[in-house]
Amino acid sequence: MADWDIIYKGMNIATMADNGTPYGMIEKGYFALRAGRIAAVGPISELTGEPMEGVTELMVEMPDDIIALPGFVDCHTHMVFGGNRADEFEQRLNGASYADISRAGGGIKATVQATRDLTESELASGAALRLSQMMNEGVTTLEVKSGYGLTLGDEMKMLRAAKALGRSNSIEVVATLLGAHALPSEYANDPDGYIDLVCNEMIPAAVKEDLIQAVDAFCEGIGFTPEQTRKVFEAAKKHGVDVKLHADQLSDLGGAALAAEYGALSADHLEYTNEAGVKAMAKAGTVAVLLPGAFYSLRETKQPPVQALRDAGVPIALATDCNPGSSPVNSILLMLNMGCTLFGLTPEEALKGITINGAKALGLGDDRGTIEPGKRGDVSFFRIRKPAELAWQIGGRHPILVLKDGMPTEPRTVLPPAFEARWEILADNNDMLDLAIIQENGADEEDYTLEIGPKGFPADSAEHFLMPRNEDTLANLASGFEGLLSQTVSERTGKSLDMAEIMDGVSLHFSITALADGTFKISGRARSLEAEVPDSWSGIMAEEIAEDLLTVLHSFLI
Repeated sequence: MADWDIIYKGMNIATMADNGTPYGMIEKGYFALRAGRIAAVGPISELTGEPMEGVTELMVEMPDDIIALPGFVDCHTHMVFGGNRADEFEQRLNGASYADISRAGGGIKATVQATRDLTESELASGAALRLSQMMNEGVTTLEVKSGYGLTLGDEMKMLRAAKALGRSNSIEVVATLLGAHALPSEYANDPDGYIDLVCNEMIPAAVKEDLIQAVDAFCEGIGFTPEQTRKVFEAAKKHGVDVKLHADQLSDLGGAALAAEYGALSADHLEYTNEAGVKAMAKAGTVAVLLPGAFYSLRETKQPPVQALRDAGVPIALATDCNPGSSPVNSILLMLNMGCTLFGLTPEEALKGITINGAKALGLGDDRGTIEPGKRGDVSFFRIRKPAELAWQIGGRHPILVLKDGMPTEPRTVLPPAFEARWEILADNNDMLDLAIIQENGADEEDYTLEIGPKGFPADSAEHFLMPRNEDTLANLASGFEGLLSQTVSERTGKSLDMAEIMDGVSLHFSITALADGTFKISGRARSLEAEVPDSWSGIMAEEIAEDLLTVLHSFLI
């Protein structure tokens, strides 16, 4: 029977599974993938099995200074929103508290109008840049909450925007309805009436469109009472949806115990959670999601009861809480350091918080969060000697490779409007090729990188050319690329190869830079894949093909 279709080997693997070693570490290990899932994992000495029938054998040798970890899970974010709240940041530094700002009409409410004013597409576009920053750090699963619309239409708009992010990027987005986030001005004198709207209209509508995996609420003095929260949870359970809770962040209203009573996937924040709440969470299996970004940004001093959670055996997760007010942060790796320095977590606890325990907080612990047979092939590779380095360094790390469902990924950042139409043309032009445009902002120029080839394989640099600005340049490049590639390779091989054969053996990348003087700079790069390539490629250097192709490309585009 077929066992695998690709193997990565030679690196150390922090599986984050409970195998009796710190971080679930396997030294000089391997893992095999089949159909996007982990088929096997272990030391290289145990490597056995055969590749899938009809698939060219792929075995990728990784350096021994690489550690593979499960793809990261950011289990609590509010990353779809309009506007920002930099003014509130200034107010807090001048002495105002988060609660003071909220009561004065700021806080969550300040973001509501800005969010209502944007279309679904504009919301998704605004979140795309934040998303790309998270993907750049190895996040492969992301929770996104609504809660800045506070009307039926605007909450659904936010959820649709969140789901659109997942469809257009190599990341899984898990959406949560947080209608009970704040009381909108329309219901200023009728909080129970607004809760009725959440229960009787928002939840059924979100379930009918299959937009959500959970329902959340903000149980707090400046949010909703335990009784109102209970009503939201009853409605969610009636519709077969899991629940989560913003609990005990600013005061002890018994939120953790309430969440546990309803078997909540998680209770989040928890700075003021009491002993009874901790015990209830342990009994219910509710995950504690700690949010050091908000703790830091709000300059709080009351820490969550970490030792009590440890002693009770409550799983501890970490998340960014990405939002425009109390935690404007997009770095999951920064949360590792903050979780250790602010809350006293160990590096291993912190890493579990963004892998297996983050997955458990979304009800996905059986599907991802560790590198074990049967789980998704979500893996991040970092050039580090020890996993603790990720928590020790204060942000700034990036993986050398990320796999999502077994496939190498490339983050896609938001594009300027002038390029969005052309991206749609490119995406629809040729299903054989993986196309992505990546924007990087510099002091004097903007880079638009068109990457063409099997997903995510790295490439080596080659020379650059200048060409005039041309409105149809990128579309022409995409439509003509297949012919150019076939022509160049055929001339080198003396054979006529189809695109499937060509793309089996090489990764080709081209970069287009829009310069300030109105010209484009184009560069091309190519390399052979770390794999056995078809016989027809014997003796052919990818660099030679790239050189030929650049010459043809230059002539074609001028």
